[in-house]
Amino acid sequence: MSKAKSFAEQIEELQATSEKVSSYEKLFSKACEMNFGCNAKSIKKMLETNEEPCSSFETKMRSFFGLKTEKDMADFIAIMCTEHNLNYFKSNRENDKKTADVQG
Repeated sequence: MSKAKSFAEQIEELQATSEKVSSYEKLFSKACEMNFGCNAKSIKKMLETNEEPCSSFETKMRSFFGLKTEKDMADFIAIMCTEHNLNYFKSNRENDKKTADVQG
């Protein structure tokens, strides 16, 4: 028959187990960051709130322009994604390329 453990022994075992779980959680979070670009806490939040994951670029755009809602984002896209802006972007890219070719 096994000997009953004292409260002190049980507490020590619980503390050791807690430390192991904590280190496993840290490893899991690190693996999430390496594979998915966000930590385990962020993934859990997305799953709980059914958020769609967004790219780092989208996150930065939303932050820079203060786009808080989906309507804000739709309005931004309607304003920014026009033929005029596309032509302006292509023209500047072409000019930058020509300048780089001349300099380099």
